[in-house]
Amino acid sequence: MRLRQEQTVFVVVLLLLGFLTWGMFSGTARRGPSRGGAQAAEFDHYRAPDVDVALANDALPPLRRELFSPPRDTRPLAPLALIEPPREPLAELLPPTDPGPAAGAFGRWLRTTQAPVDRPDLFEPSDELDAVGSLGDIPLDESGAVIDGPAPAFEPTVLDQLRAARDEEANTFEDETPAQREARYAGYRGRYDWIQRGPTAFVFGRIENENRYGLEADPARANEALMFVRVDPETGREYFKNVGAPPIAESRSTMADWGFAETVANEIEVRRVVIGSELRRDRYDDALALADYAVFHRLDASRALEIAEELYRLCAAFDPKDPAPRLGLARCFEAGFRFEEAFAEYKALLETFAHRAEVHARLGLLEERFLLYDSAEQRLAHAVSIDRNSWEARLGMGSFLSRRGRPAEAVEHLRSAVRAAPTEPELLHLRVGIRVAL
Repeated sequence: MRLRQEQTVFVVVLLLLGFLTWGMFSGTARRGPSRGGAQAAEFDHYRAPDVDVALANDALPPLRRELFSPPRDTRPLAPLALIEPPREPLAELLPPTDPGPAAGAFGRWLRTTQAPVDRPDLFEPSDELDAVGSLGDIPLDESGAVIDGPAPAFEPTVLDQLRAARDEEANTFEDETPAQREARYAGYRGRYDWIQRGPTAFVFGRIENENRYGLEADPARANEALMFVRVDPETGREYFKNVGAPPIAESRSTMADWGFAETVANEIEVRRVVIGSELRRDRYDDALALADYAVFHRLDASRALEIAEELYRLCAAFDPKDPAPRLGLARCFEAGFRFEEAFAEYKALLETFAHRAEVHARLGLLEERFLLYDSAEQRLAHAVSIDRNSWEARLGMGSFLSRRGRPAEAVEHLRSAVRAAPTEPELLHLRVGIRVAL
């Protein structure tokens, strides 16, 4: 008869239990291992500490000072020698060119090393300073008379300051050539407003008339005097600040010419006043050009984006069928980090100008800034398909592919952008930018 599995397990368990029970009741006990061969433990003897030495007693010498008395030696320690830490050479940036690398690449391409100049005598006392400082306070007696001191200095008058400034300038630049003088005056005109009284007679300072940019554009203000504050062109300080003199009214009849400082901010303001508040057809292109110029130079003028937005809105209202003003307005929003308004403007443009390639190209580049690469590539490809001869669509697609690490595809689009680049003289910077990208 063949046993089943359950029967086999039952028999094995029964035998195991019987063996264990027999071992318990058989009376035999197992013995542990013998300890006869183990070695005896060795004990080390240590001397106990002497309690008399640990406690206070007369045998030990007493303390030489009280517990809370100041220490004996209070002399200051000698100063440690100064070990200068290792210094890395200072780095500086070269001035960027135009066109040139983007701001994010300045550190890579324009970084240079500046050698440090050691001046060990920089903080040493000077005898000249001590001599000047000793003339500070003038001692007086009880009646107010000067006691063996120098005579008090009186405040110079305006005429004295003018004479001193004229003499100082004549002595400083007495050996310069006419070409050097003209170069110096050109540098001054780049920083200060100026008045010319003769061929070589210039006065530099600030024009503080109300609405000063309208002095030249408004014919009704042709004879208005200039409220001029004269400054020292070398230091930029006012000549008459210590006497509290107000701006001097300079008559137009006494001057050969005058002008504002040749800065980007002044140029934008003057050109804006010339365009006026109501746009005309002959001023339309000038307004668009000025708005583009203001956006491009937004970092050089505080009101550049404000003026650009105003001009773009004027042009858009004047000619609603031209997408250029609204595209410029969206770019103005991007430059001012107003991205929600920029997206809204592009969406509104797509409703009216969906057939224009530049609208899709600029929106694609904006989507790339927000890391929407798939959507940006599709939109740029759609812009190229709309107009294969659009330099803006080709430039956008080529620059996008270059940034995405696909230079072979980018070169084809950039070459097409170079061939389709605008040829107007005032758009030279666009042609140069396209060729730099290629």
